[in-house]
Amino acid sequence: MQQREQRAVRRVSFRDLDSHRAARLVSRDTVNENYDVASGKQCPICSVWKPIVDFYFDKAGADGHRPACKTCDNRRRSLWRAEHRQRDTETQQRSYWKHREKWLMYQRNWRATHPVARRAGHEVEMAVKTGTMIRPNRCSKCGQSTRLHGHHPNYTDPLNIVWVCSSCHRLIHLDEKRKVNVT
Repeated sequence: MQQREQRAVRRVSFRDLDSHRAARLVSRDTVNENYDVASGKQCPICSVWKPIVDFYFDKAGADGHRPACKTCDNRRRSLWRAEHRQRDTETQQRSYWKHREKWLMYQRNWRATHPVARRAGHEVEMAVKTGTMIRPNRCSKCGQSTRLHGHHPNYTDPLNIVWVCSSCHRLIHLDEKRKVNVT
């Protein structure tokens, strides 16, 4: 009888859970004021102290980041995808067909508004396919071995590119946006 009472106390209704999560959802500015995460934190999976940039953003987290580092989080997600490949594929296909028109409209608009960027990307793609340009194995910024993006510092010189990982590529574009906003 006592175990049943304990179980009943541990159970949380969805309504309570949602209000609990809502209470934890705070803006990133508030999070950074309340928590000193400048130095970093320890990943609970690999037990390594890492800088905060090695953790994905998560508004629901107490410090505004996911608990596990990017490496451990990616490994966990890869394992899940490997175990549930069929389910993951079906979910992606359903999402594509559900939002197909919106996605195609986005592609058409991007191609119409960025003809120079599109042409530069096509030239790099053809150079890699024909072998006149070799895609390296590691990011030129952080050295991570992953699928690389070709970043064009200047689209008028299409074959002058910097090979970077997706994280570094995002940071490069964020820096470029900040420079534009400052001037």
